Amino acid sequence: MKYAIWSFQHKSWWRPARFGYTCLKAEAGLYEEDEAFEIVRDANLMEEICECLVPENLLKRTDVEQLFGQRGV
Repeated sequence: MKYAIWSFQHKSWWRPARFGYTCLKAEAGLYEEDEAFEIVRDANLMEEICECLVPENLLKRTDVEQLFGQRGV
């Protein structure tokens, strides 16, 4: 399974290849499980949760933005 990564800090999705952020769900990068877990683990080394994994199948839900307090596509 692949994962998108949501950044609580930037209120955006990680783009493909770890290249910045986007507010558009359709532009979110999809990462293989090992890489996605590594990114989130490293980003959350401090006590604050900055990033979270979102399974690819959840991205297909039309209400996924509401889960993160985001409106839009």
